[in-house]
Amino acid sequence: MIIKSWHGVSPVGVLQTDLYIPISLEFPLDSVQGRPRIRCFYKSIESERLLPGGHVAQKATMLELVVEEGSGLLCRLVLVGGVVRARYEDFDPEPIAVVGDPVFDVDLTCGARLNQRDRKMSGIPEYRSVDQFERFEALFGDQRVSFLFEGRSIETAVRVGDHLFVLLDSDREVTGFQFTGFTDEQWDQMIEANVERGMIFD
Repeated sequence: MIIKSWHGVSPVGVLQTDLYIPISLEFPLDSVQGRPRIRCFYKSIESERLLPGGHVAQKATMLELVVEEGSGLLCRLVLVGGVVRARYEDFDPEPIAVVGDPVFDVDLTCGARLNQRDRKMSGIPEYRSVDQFERFEALFGDQRVSFLFEGRSIETAVRVGDHLFVLLDSDREVTGFQFTGFTDEQWDQMIEANVERGMIFD
């Protein structure tokens, strides 16, 4: 996804951690109930194996990004299912960061398939889903978790509230994310949730 611009006022995000969903970040004021949304899954597949019946099992790290279709504002960013592979390295985007509420270019997802199941369950008129297969690495630092897309440059970052940096290249295309601002309790719970799911540290 590409960010067209960003508003100068940064939104308030609500960060949560638990053993089932390791990291969930919501932006309540950007999320208007009943408006169409686009859901983008960033998947980093580590391995695949063939199951009986021809089904494929994937071992992957996945991020779910939800954007309001009309405004392009960020509603939610969730680490789904935990991290497969990670390493300890502290990455600090603050020196290249600007503060704001990013506006995503949702027109680029106009070819996305309509997920009928999500539409029915959410009660939202349209809820389109897009899969983005990006090989990325996870870095665990000083109470920060970064997801950096491999082979992509980072030119700037948008600080979104107290808990998120959206990382961009020179064309304002998203090249990664960083969750930050954990409390000690949230950090310990997030690590525990990922270890439970077999997180591997290089």
